Amino acid sequence: ISSFDNRTEKFSNYTLADGIQGLLFADGSQLKTKDGYFLFGGNNGVTMFKPEEVNRPSPPPKVYITELKLFNKPVLAGPESLLSKPIEETGEIILKHSQNNISLDFIAIHYSNSDRNQYKYMMENYDRDWIELGAPGTAYYPNLPPGEYVFRVMASNDKSVWNEKGATLRIKVLPPWWRTIWAYLGYALLLALLMFWVNRYFRNRVVEKERERNRERELEQAKKIQKAYHELEQTHESLKSTQKQLVQAEKMASLGELTAGIAHEIQNPLNFVNNFSDVNRELTEELKEAAQKGNLEDVRSLADDIAANEEKIRTHGQRADSIVKSMLMHSRANAGHPEPTDLNKLADEYMRLAYHGMRARNSSFNVDMQFNPDPALPPVTVVAQDIGRLLLNLINNAIYAVQEKQQKSDGRYLPRVTISTSQENDMAVVSVEDNGTGIPEAIREKIMQPFFTTKPTGQGTGLGLSLGYDIVKSHGGTMDVDTKEGEGTVFKVKLPLS
Repeated sequence: ISSFDNRTEKFSNYTLADGIQGLLFADGSQLKTKDGYFLFGGNNGVTMFKPEEVNRPSPPPKVYITELKLFNKPVLAGPESLLSKPIEETGEIILKHSQNNISLDFIAIHYSNSDRNQYKYMMENYDRDWIELGAPGTAYYPNLPPGEYVFRVMASNDKSVWNEKGATLRIKVLPPWWRTIWAYLGYALLLALLMFWVNRYFRNRVVEKERERNRERELEQAKKIQKAYHELEQTHESLKSTQKQLVQAEKMASLGELTAGIAHEIQNPLNFVNNFSDVNRELTEELKEAAQKGNLEDVRSLADDIAANEEKIRTHGQRADSIVKSMLMHSRANAGHPEPTDLNKLADEYMRLAYHGMRARNSSFNVDMQFNPDPALPPVTVVAQDIGRLLLNLINNAIYAVQEKQQKSDGRYLPRVTISTSQENDMAVVSVEDNGTGIPEAIREKIMQPFFTTKPTGQGTGLGLSLGYDIVKSHGGTMDVDTKEGEGTVFKVKLPLS
């Protein structure tokens, strides 16, 4: 006899243990009375019951996992075992990849017709569906792949009431070392290295082929390049020779300017010496005549005049001697070595030399030369001859600029060149300022370049400012220019004090 539940759509089977007369029933021996009783006849009598009076409610059985086996060998709980406590109290086990042959025993506890208990189990992430059993049993998993699983087992009692919660066990099978994330990272690294090596290999092949083609092209052009190199070398030698000649010409031009200035600077005191010497010769003759006449008053007066003239001769002679000694000091053998130098004195001397050199070239032209020294300026360690050559060039350029502007002026223009010294922080500054033509904006960036000049052909080599700029750099200083076309120019030379 079976009962079908419309709600759960499940059958319940009844056996002798439930009180039926037997397992055999006669065909057609069934009856339903008006009181609602069902009667079924069989070989041992009649089974009679009301369906609604059948005691169906029954508690589900309790389900337990009773044993874990590894390669069909029981695993006992212990400190060095997979199980730290009995399997029925364990919620999760972790297996190595070499421990993936397992089996699990399970049972349901229910004391009413326990032989009619039903079972089903599933290994989630491995089994596709539930596996049903009619008696306690064992679930076998001989080759469980690495991964995370949940083993579930459920059971029902004799009334088909299921314990759907059942028993669960989480199982984690670790992958072998060659399937770990670190192994995959290593594989990725090896793959990347392989791809890199392959890429480098083919790139090197391409590069090598390109190099071969380049070598062929280079060999084809070798003769042309060699010929061009010889021509360039000859041109370079010619340019070097020309440059040396131009540098020498610039030095000779500076020497000419310096010589003219020195000559005119010495000429003034020598003129005084010569003039007073002639006067003293005449006074000496008059003194002799007065002495012969015995005119002592005239003798004393003439002697006083002669003495005064001799003092003037001595003063101007010392001036000429000072000029000669100063020039010898600047041209002595060790002039190429830096030494403490009074920039005020150096600037004053070369301003005078530049002025007298200008007067020697053109006596009809005059310029207002102003000198504004800083009396507190300390000595500066420089090569005096080089700095003097630089100042002479800057002052001559300033004089040339004002002279050029005067030639184009209406007569009211007053040429002026001002040389001044000062101190800015740890730098000594020498400024050469003029109110001349100024430098056009189009050529301001070129004035320090070698061989660039605005003077007519034959009046300049274009090396003055370039050589001067090199002199300033060799002293660790700077040279700046501030100019405005039509109004004038200021060159500032800055030299370190220490």
